[in-house]
Amino acid sequence: MGADLIVSWFTIKKEKRTEKGLKETRDKMLKAVDKINIKDLNEMEGYMEDHSFEEEIKTETENIKNNEKDLRKKIISSLIKSEDNKNYIEASKKILKNVIEETFDSIGYRDVAEIEHKGEVIFLSGGMSWGDTPTNSCETFEKFNSLPRKILNAGGIK
Repeated sequence: MGADLIVSWFTIKKEKRTEKGLKETRDKMLKAVDKINIKDLNEMEGYMEDHSFEEEIKTETENIKNNEKDLRKKIISSLIKSEDNKNYIEASKKILKNVIEETFDSIGYRDVAEIEHKGEVIFLSGGMSWGDTPTNSCETFEKFNSLPRKILNAGGIK
């Protein structure tokens, strides 16, 4: 058995490939996260299974247990521990916003390439894999592409 080539990408309009354009796109997506509901989160079932969404919540919970003095972590802890839909949605929003922030922060990293094609800029990352994710940005892009469609649409992401 050999290694496989794994690549993940997303595209934006070429005119949005400026510092201002990327910030506007990110901000629109972050605002769209605030408007999601349980139905939108159900759209992400594949993401939850494929990208260990529940594992992220569990990991965050473990981090919180190790450092309850941090106010931010206390707030997240109270949201995660509740089984109420509203609190589940709020905890999920925090994670989704983190994925958006990580994605836009990764633009310009060494493991991210940019290709212009037909008025679009394609950001991609990947490499050879023996069962793991080849780059951190590749994993981030996979999560990013699994966001609810209405969030991606808010940013004009294809």
